[in-house]
Amino acid sequence: MENTAAARSRILACKKILKTGLWNSWPHSTVLCCFIYRTYDKEDSQDLIFQQIYQNEAGREHPEPQMLKDRAFLSNFKAENAAYDIILVLNYSPCHLRADKLLVFIKNTKLYIQ
Repeated sequence: MENTAAARSRILACKKILKTGLWNSWPHSTVLCCFIYRTYDKEDSQDLIFQQIYQNEAGREHPEPQMLKDRAFLSNFKAENAAYDIILVLNYSPCHLRADKLLVFIKNTKLYIQ
């Protein structure tokens, strides 16, 4: 079960995404909230081990490649006896180029992704 602080953090991240759609025009940036949970073989509970918000404000690359290049994100997948759930919440669907990069990452890391 997710602890209270982690749940609060997820709510705040999702509120940030929702705020991008409040105006009468398209949002000016893409927001991606990433949460990684780890479960070990003999345990039923999950630990939130990573959370980060990526955003492509003016002049920055899309948030999906930002995440895939982030050493802090990549450093989480080391325990061999663990299962990882990655939850990505975006205010836009990834374009086909970014979706392909995410699929390559999933295939190469052989993770269970929600």
